[in-house]
Amino acid sequence: MFFIVTTFIVNAHAQSILLERDINESVYVKQKGPNKKRFTHLYYDFGLYMPTESNQLYQMGYSFRNFMGIRNYYRVTNTYIMGFNLEFGWENFRVKQEIQKTFPAPGIHKKEILSTSNLGLEYFNRLLISKRGTSLGTWIDAGFYGNLNLGSRHVTKDKSELTDQMKYHKEIDKGLKYVNVWEYGLKARLGLKRYALTGSYRLSNWISGLNNSYEPPQLSIGLEVGLY
Repeated sequence: MFFIVTTFIVNAHAQSILLERDINESVYVKQKGPNKKRFTHLYYDFGLYMPTESNQLYQMGYSFRNFMGIRNYYRVTNTYIMGFNLEFGWENFRVKQEIQKTFPAPGIHKKEILSTSNLGLEYFNRLLISKRGTSLGTWIDAGFYGNLNLGSRHVTKDKSELTDQMKYHKEIDKGLKYVNVWEYGLKARLGLKRYALTGSYRLSNWISGLNNSYEPPQLSIGLEVGLY
């Protein structure tokens, strides 16, 4: 009789511990995920800069932004999320080759590029606008970003006249004095699950102390993929 009672108590205690562990693990799982309380994931964002009448100096279709980042967000309500992005990437602006050009330097080249490498931080708000189940469904982001330009370059590429083996000659000028160290602007995203149409608009000047006609395009349109 004593053996039966002891076995019953031990089994009941073990089941209680197992049940408690299962409940705790279940709660933990529900707290984290794309449509849960908290979530962290990587993402890739690529965008092309859009032409305007004021920046005819640059070639559209060859001027772009290219970023990889990590996103952390917290769901405040069933339909509202707030979060931060930390990202690293490049901005490239291809300069048109015209006889009358004087910036970044006079002279015609086969290819001429202005670029920066950037470390950026963004705060955003997200509105969930469709039924989601276990995924995010359809959502809209609006945010504000700031970038630190870690390095700037002026690159020219021309056909080489030295030897037959060396087809092209490249010159690189680093640490450009006329490129601002900081930049900031607005971002927006329209997303479906892990994919999003993105828009970025720079509010600050990219070029410092020069004619505004040299300023690169401010608006970029692109695509983002969440890596999770």
